[in-house]
Amino acid sequence: MNDEMPKNAKNQGVYRTQDFESYALWKALPSFLRGQPRQVLEKLGIDEVHGEVKPADKLLLFFFVVIFGSDAGQYFSGKALGKHKLASAISPNKTVEGLIGGLVAAGGLAALCTLVFFPELPLKFAVPLGIVMAALGALGDLTESAMKRGSKTKDAASILPGHGGLLDRLDSLLFNAPILYYFARFYF
Repeated sequence: MNDEMPKNAKNQGVYRTQDFESYALWKALPSFLRGQPRQVLEKLGIDEVHGEVKPADKLLLFFFVVIFGSDAGQYFSGKALGKHKLASAISPNKTVEGLIGGLVAAGGLAALCTLVFFPELPLKFAVPLGIVMAALGALGDLTESAMKRGSKTKDAASILPGHGGLLDRLDSLLFNAPILYYFARFYF
């Protein structure tokens, strides 16, 4: 897709590169979102009205990218390489190799976030923060699994079949939200 804005693009209600203060943020948007009608992007929270992307907005995107990437890294590395059980009494499918894969994925994604759209967060803070977030996410997952074991429940809910319920999707976020809040309060 062409990154240049046609002369009448603003009148057509379409976002182009120049609508974003940060060209890196524009490039970070998935290609299917570029050139979408203004209403679609505004519903996703991508809005040119404010004129600039604040560090808090970037930190929130960093938060989701690192957490979800860490969860994916844990899952795929655990499936591919997992031999040593992490806490078999609580969660029999969690492996040490999966945890290590999640930590590596979180560090790598944190560095990528800094390079792509969040230069205000230096690598010397981003990578350790990402690794801590991955470790806390794994701890949150184990805690939630222990709660399910204690209540003799396999799934926390049936809203997301095959995922163990909605709480399984949010357990990493719940443990990390306070950490990120205090990081933002002291760093920014």
